[in-house]
Order: sequence, then C-alpha cells, then structure tokens
Amino acid sequence: MRGPPRSPDRRHFLRCSAALGFTLCVADAEAQDDPREQRPTAGDRLVLADGSGTPAPLRVGDVLADAGKPIVAVPYDVAGNTLRDGSKLNRLLLLRLAGDASPATQGVVAFSAICTHEACAVSEWSAAEQRLLCPCHFSKFDVRDGGSVVEGPAPRNLPHLPLRLEAGDELVVDGGFSAQPGVRRNA
Repeated sequence: MRGPPRSPDRRHFLRCSAALGFTLCVADAEAQDDPREQRPTAGDRLVLADGSGTPAPLRVGDVLADAGKPIVAVPYDVAGNTLRDGSKLNRLLLLRLAGDASPATQGVVAFSAICTHEACAVSEWSAAEQRLLCPCHFSKFDVRDGGSVVEGPAPRNLPHLPLRLEAGDELVVDGGFSAQPGVRRNA
C-alpha cells in the first residue's frame, strides 16, 4: 500500500521553474525572429490595424484633432512588405492633440495600445481630460505628460513611440518605444 503522494521538493520545483523559464525565453526569441512580431523600427510606416486590403500609410490628416476615439494602427515595413501585426504589443493609439504637443508631427502622437497593468487594450479616450483610459481596471494615462499614470493600478507610464513625417505628411516611426510595451514582470 502506498502512502499519500509526495509533494514536490524545493529542488524539483526549482528545476521545473528553470526549464519553464528557458522554454519561455526561447519562445520569445523565436517570436522576435518573425518579422510580423518584431517591434516597430525606425522607417516603418503606420497603417490602420483593421487588416483591410493593401496597407496604406496613414497621413496627418487621417488623425482628427481631439477626435472621439484614437486611431488604432500598426507598423508596416515597406522595404520588407511586412505588416507588423503578429503581436498585440505592436498595436498603437494615434491621437492628434491641439496646441503645442509634437509640433514636428502637427500634434500627432503615438502610444502603446496595451496597458502596463494587466496587458488589457487601452481603448477609451477622454477628450475633456486629454487622457487615455484602460476600461479593464480604469487606469488613466495623461497623453500631454508622456503617457504618465494619473489614476488606477497601472505601475508605469504608457510607452510612447516617436514619430516623424515623410513625403509631406506620412506618419513614420522615428525610433523604438520609450519603454517596453505591455506588462513587465520582475524576475
């Protein structure tokens, strides 16, 4: 007759945890090898994230000032003909702010569309407050202050993506995110 099943000891737990961590790291590295999952790169054009037809670069005029909702966009690598829509971390919110925000891009700013709290989609816009809102846990981000957290459980600012204009008024990625998009887990 057998006794009750043994609970895993500390050594077994650590060995399994290390194996799982290694597997996740390898999976993440493999995902970054897929051009569709690579983060936005300088020179990428921004296109609508609706997946309709041939990607057409967004222009400043496509982003209305103080509109009811931000435009959801993804980066598009023109040279590689690759839409970088393979990861939700590449989804962007485009807003056009009146006043002095980003004069080089005529007020158009880009922020990650993924909350830094639990990776929910940031999808709401309060024009009166000039803030983005995550409807899952009600974190609010001030777009005029670099996406800073002003309310809710989000532990850090919403990453922003620098933009520039080319060909007159096409919105182009001008560098990497200000911080890692999504949730950053401490080891």
